[in-house]
Amino acid sequence: MAISTQKYSQPEKSKSSSAAPPLFSRQGRVDAKDRRFFTEQMSLLLETGSSMQASLQALQAQVSKPAMIELLRQLTDDVQQGRQLSHALAQHPDVFSQ
Repeated sequence: MAISTQKYSQPEKSKSSSAAPPLFSRQGRVDAKDRRFFTEQMSLLLETGSSMQASLQALQAQVSKPAMIELLRQLTDDVQQGRQLSHALAQHPDVFSQ
């Protein structure tokens, strides 16, 4: 089975500052398309035997949207600290409904 590792990105919008936007700003909001990408790719990576931490790091390397990069960084940090993925996801109710 072949795994696609193409870089996922959204079209860039005008940048008003050089700082990354907050996780839930209008311009950098994690939307349904981002959630679908996350869910499908995590499922595929975990089915192929990748560890949770390696899967999250692989996804972080594939995205270019600042809000997704930050979200994946936070999830990776939580998992590295020994938290369950479900707990890490629950910390982001605006992105992942319960």
